[in-house]
Amino acid sequence: MCTSEKWRLRHVLRLFALIILALPFCLQAEMNNNEVTWEEAASLKLSPTFKKNSERLLEIEQTLSQLPTPYMGVPTGSGGYLSDRADSPDTKIQINFQWDSEHLIDALALIPLRLYLGGEGELVNNAYWPGSIKIIAKQENSWVELARVVDSQKTFQGSLPELIRFTPIQTNQIRIVCTKLSKRVNEPDYRVSLSEIFVFSGQANIAPLASKISPNGRGVHRIFSVDHLTDLQTPLGLPELGPRTSDNLGVAYVLKEKSQQSAVPSKPIQCVITFEESLLLDAVRVDPVRIFKAGQAFPIRFSIELLDEEDQVIQTHDTYKSYRFRNPGLNPYIAYFNEAQVRSIRLNIFELSKPTFKSRPNILLSEMSPMLRGQPLSVPADLSRSTKTKPYTTELVDPKGFTLFWSLEGLYDGMTQSGSILSHRTWLEGLDQRQKLLEERLELTARQAGIAQSVRNSILSIIIFIALAAITTAIIAIIRSQLRTRQAIREERERIAMDLHDETGSNLAAIAQRAQLLIAKEKDHHKSNSLQAVLRLSKESTFGLREVLYASAPHIGRPQNILTYMQELAELILITPQFTFDSAEYDHSVGLSPKIRKDVMLFYKEALNNCQKHSSCNEVKVTLSNTMHQLQLSIQDNGTGLSQEALQEPSALRTLKQRAKHLKGSLDIQSSEPLGLRLILKIPL
Repeated sequence: MCTSEKWRLRHVLRLFALIILALPFCLQAEMNNNEVTWEEAASLKLSPTFKKNSERLLEIEQTLSQLPTPYMGVPTGSGGYLSDRADSPDTKIQINFQWDSEHLIDALALIPLRLYLGGEGELVNNAYWPGSIKIIAKQENSWVELARVVDSQKTFQGSLPELIRFTPIQTNQIRIVCTKLSKRVNEPDYRVSLSEIFVFSGQANIAPLASKISPNGRGVHRIFSVDHLTDLQTPLGLPELGPRTSDNLGVAYVLKEKSQQSAVPSKPIQCVITFEESLLLDAVRVDPVRIFKAGQAFPIRFSIELLDEEDQVIQTHDTYKSYRFRNPGLNPYIAYFNEAQVRSIRLNIFELSKPTFKSRPNILLSEMSPMLRGQPLSVPADLSRSTKTKPYTTELVDPKGFTLFWSLEGLYDGMTQSGSILSHRTWLEGLDQRQKLLEERLELTARQAGIAQSVRNSILSIIIFIALAAITTAIIAIIRSQLRTRQAIREERERIAMDLHDETGSNLAAIAQRAQLLIAKEKDHHKSNSLQAVLRLSKESTFGLREVLYASAPHIGRPQNILTYMQELAELILITPQFTFDSAEYDHSVGLSPKIRKDVMLFYKEALNNCQKHSSCNEVKVTLSNTMHQLQLSIQDNGTGLSQEALQEPSALRTLKQRAKHLKGSLDIQSSEPLGLRLILKIPL
């Protein structure tokens, strides 16, 4: 390989190594900044679509952090509605809402049920969720379709709400029609289940105000009845827009009376919120806390009173004054009233709860707030008229062991344990947006994976292509170098052959001519024999030179007729023995390559010399034959031959054996004393 080719090949290999080594460094900064794999870092560099999708995913993550987060632990709340069994998925399950007066309705929200089903042993999300939902409303004397959700099987198994918006309509009756019912594994019957239904007139949820709620089938379980469809007790709870920004979680009352076994205080504990000015409201919301379990230490028996300017009771909500209230879980308790101008709200607690068997009876409340048409109200207020309680920073800790701070001021700061209070519609719209963003994120993530895989395959293909190109370049350079070397050797061989032909050939011819002249003039028999030997040697050398020239430089040497050459060579070498040559089965149309011809003649010459020098024979028979695939040469003498022991020696006929091996042929030696020796050489063509 010449210097320029070595330089070129070296630079190609260096360029390939530089590309391979530079690729990780080009991507390292991107990988460190974004904490991504090298495929993703390369995609950010090479694919505008991947970069755009990545930016969109970041926007989605930022938006999700600002949206309400649904509670996904053990289901809380009072249950929901479970329809009667149906034999067919096409059975229509209808739920009717009817009000005493017309309302302007513009949206409806359905929340799936989350529950443990017998035999399955694990929490089931979206239990018995219908595949088709149609909303119709009665207007005058006809039913009008407002919206339809078909094949609404949820992508995310999180029981997130289905918020259905439609053109506002003035009506006093609305109907939800569910078809394409579902069933559980190993169950023969189909059902529909819902945990809560919200019907919105603007921001106000008017579902609890309905005078009649009637499905076309009765619920079959006490905890799965139509009564629970509008009690605002969802299995998601109502976590707000968290996390909470204040350390003050709310109020804590611990009963420290003599009898700790009784959870009934000697006089009711009161939480009183007095507003600076009269306030129009229609509901009061009381939020539980979640420390070791949802709804821990919520009042068991209580009442809520609305007071006027003169501190007189206007309305009272005393449903659970005599009856015990079950754990609300994460759901706030909302007491509904007729709209009224209120100056104060008073929560009377008649019985406390014991969160654990050994703990003292206590009350933990996160927030108490007034509401109007589903919207929380935030106005200045005073809590000094409440039952006094000392701020607690001990005894009450969260599951991780951190101390929680509780004080009366925290009961009215607009912050629940899960964050700021939202209206029901805002909360549902946030969850609806969350679901859409989660679905978009899932789709974009799948696209990003496909793009990254495509970029990875492309980069690997380019690397493989460059590697193959470098290897091919190296191979081509090596082959070209070898071809140049062979060409140089061929040219040098031809030059030497030409010199031998011109110099040595002419000299041998001159020697033979001079020997013939001297033989003709010489009278001395002894000198004449010597000159005859010189003549034979010169002719033999001339024949050999011609074969060498033909083998090494065919277009310079002149090919000789192989039969004539073999006969003449035998006459020159064999002085004493008689010579017979049989070529009857030799086909001249089957040519021999110069290399094979040269090696065959060298073998033939060596064998004749052995006959002349060592065999003591007086007769030599040579037979030459060929086919399209094989050349056979047989040389037989009637000399002394060789014993079997002599033939087994490594040195016996070693040169002939090596010649046969070099020709990739076979050599058969037949000999027995004193019957002569026969050599049979077979060469594949």
